Amino acid sequence: ARPASASAAARSGIVAQPVERVACKSVRREVRTLSEVDRGLLITTMRTMYNTSTAEGNVKYGPAYRGVEWFARAHLHGAASRDCDHWHDGAGIVTHHVSFTLLFEQVLQLIAPSVSVPYWEYTFDTYSYGPHWAQSSELFRPDWFGNMPADDSLTHAIDKGTWAHLEVMSNARNYSSIVNAYGLLRSPWNTNKSPYVGRHVSINNHSMYEAFPSCKESWACFKSANISVMNRCLNGYTHGPVHIMLG
Repeated sequence: ARPASASAAARSGIVAQPVERVACKSVRREVRTLSEVDRGLLITTMRTMYNTSTAEGNVKYGPAYRGVEWFARAHLHGAASRDCDHWHDGAGIVTHHVSFTLLFEQVLQLIAPSVSVPYWEYTFDTYSYGPHWAQSSELFRPDWFGNMPADDSLTHAIDKGTWAHLEVMSNARNYSSIVNAYGLLRSPWNTNKSPYVGRHVSINNHSMYEAFPSCKESWACFKSANISVMNRCLNGYTHGPVHIMLG
């Protein structure tokens, strides 16, 4: 504590007391390098966010809180509108997803201030596991992000661990102008009628990809001398197939 007067400071032996402003920075690490405690807190906080709607969270965490349904709707409006994919084509992939991730992180920090969003270096999975990534990668453990593929052959829902039977917002037409044919908060061309987040290894029984992008393919994006070529590369093979591979 600051001494009440100069004489008090002299008696305490304090000659000078600096006052500094300290900046607290969030550091993003590869998800496998997180400690077990930090990773457990991240997953628990994410699950809390997925279970707490925007309305409930505004009461509990303040007006800046947004539930996962808000993020799902925002991504649909940016990427699933009929006129144009604003979030992926051209420069959209980097600009929108950087800001989207930052906003997601800020909401997590309303729940647990020490949490930061990690990144997933999936070229490591290509290098280490090849086509056996689903069975071997730590990311798909039940206590991490859930098994891949899902064991439920009817709904393809995750059925073990933290993310078991994670629900998609249903009867969402009054909430979002973009829904699928069953009124679920999904893109119009996603005809999945299951109310759960699903994971499957094929689309219409056709396996699309067997391994994630490699270091070679990722490096091809960044060695480009043209930003438009780089954006196209980042939106293309280094990004799109990952969605398909996860179902």
